[in-house]
Amino acid sequence: MTSVSCLDDLETIFDDKLDAVVLYGLRGCKPCRTAKKTVLEYLQRNPEMKYFEVDISEVRCAGVRTVPVLRLYKSGKWVRTLVGSDIWDSLH
Repeated sequence: MTSVSCLDDLETIFDDKLDAVVLYGLRGCKPCRTAKKTVLEYLQRNPEMKYFEVDISEVRCAGVRTVPVLRLYKSGKWVRTLVGSDIWDSLH
């Protein structure tokens, strides 16, 4: 897991053309913790995926207005956005 302290950290996804999961949330947010648990289970079955976590109270993120938000990237390209803690079925 990589905690993102600035949006430049996310450039790694695009520059290196990674398959990645980015979870946008807030510290202390119960739905965010639920989503994180789901994402970590998903990553156990998909170890090639890189994981980044963004606390939106510390980093301003364009377009993120609610949490949790999960963005999936394939070869560095944004392919899907999931919103809310009930994301398990959407990840399959």
